[in-house]
Amino acid sequence: MIFEIRVADVNTYATLVADDSLDPMSKIFVCDGQAKSWHERPVVKPSREPRKKKNAARADVSYLWTGSLVLNQRAYDALHKLLLPFGQLLEVECQGKIEYQYNITNVLDCLDKDKTEFDENGIVIREAFAPEFDGQEALIFKAPETVRNRMYVNQAAKERIALIIAQENLTGIKFSAPGSWPP
Repeated sequence: MIFEIRVADVNTYATLVADDSLDPMSKIFVCDGQAKSWHERPVVKPSREPRKKKNAARADVSYLWTGSLVLNQRAYDALHKLLLPFGQLLEVECQGKIEYQYNITNVLDCLDKDKTEFDENGIVIREAFAPEFDGQEALIFKAPETVRNRMYVNQAAKERIALIIAQENLTGIKFSAPGSWPP
């Protein structure tokens, strides 16, 4: 079985935003399956909720941009060996500490086009995967049709990630059926 990997509830944990010094339209944090590099480590910060007296706590894995994850040092130490074969961990700075945006570069033509549901504009509503992508080896990937906003893992990768999360008591990652709503 294939799962979508997502950050946990953004209403429970603080999300990250680009620092005020970055142009919000620069698309620096967009993860579209292509390898990226930057000359200077970009700065991010926890978002602030103007109507709340107390800001939400940070998770070990945070939301910054659709289609990516940001790992703090604890999450990086626990997960980097599993994640790196399928993408990049790019350094960002958050509150004076180095964290890592995960950019999946493993883009696979994996959707069963006859079973995948599309809307009238060709946007994927509910994915159906070709069976060969749920093998015994861990696999983390994106599909060309959803490359900018969805990240997938097979059963083997989900089990390995879930085991690490439990062993290290990490927060901020969840798995769901692809195309499920609410996330």
